[in-house]
Amino acid sequence: MEGGTVDLPHGQRGRQADGLWRTSSRVGGCRQSSVTPEEDSQPPTYPEGQPAASTRPDGPIWRVRHIRQDEFDPWTRLFRGYAAFYRWPTSDAHQRQIWTWIHEDRSVEALVAVETDASGNEIDQPRGLAHLREWVRPLRGVVSGYLDDLFVDPDRRGRGAVNALFAEMNRLAVERGWDIIRWTTADDNYRARGRYDQVAQRTMWITYDMTPDGEGLDRGV
Repeated sequence: MEGGTVDLPHGQRGRQADGLWRTSSRVGGCRQSSVTPEEDSQPPTYPEGQPAASTRPDGPIWRVRHIRQDEFDPWTRLFRGYAAFYRWPTSDAHQRQIWTWIHEDRSVEALVAVETDASGNEIDQPRGLAHLREWVRPLRGVVSGYLDDLFVDPDRRGRGAVNALFAEMNRLAVERGWDIIRWTTADDNYRARGRYDQVAQRTMWITYDMTPDGEGLDRGV
């Protein structure tokens, strides 16, 4: 997700009495729609507790949870698809490094969307992926969330998976007291931007990347 900057202000929790996320719930104050972008045997313990599920009346039921330590293969399949979308080279060493950040360093959270049956039993492998992390903002004196990556299998787009991912991220933001979740996307990523405009606010900020230079920087200042 490279390019323009978007902020998702946290909204109401939106969880229904049955524990399911409905398409009528609100994410960041905006009603969800079916328009979608792109994008140990036990789950690790995280502050939000039990995984959440999401459903659409006319489509599959999605459970959003943290990726398990025994799910490297389905995770890396999604991540490779995401890297291919941005034409970014990846390797097994690269993927293993990120896996370490997720399961050992815990510096990145990997949320996945998995289809379930009506009883809540998972019936497929993960089909959606979001990488989320904490973001400290000294000037404002707050802690926020940062969404680094978001990807949904091409054959599962438009079926509610990304809605479920955004709903769970919103729930986490409310629970943790994050004021916003921020992410960037490519300027020409039109389909994704159409969805983002429904759940978040595009910011005025311009993003810069400074590449470290061993010789030092001399700007003549």
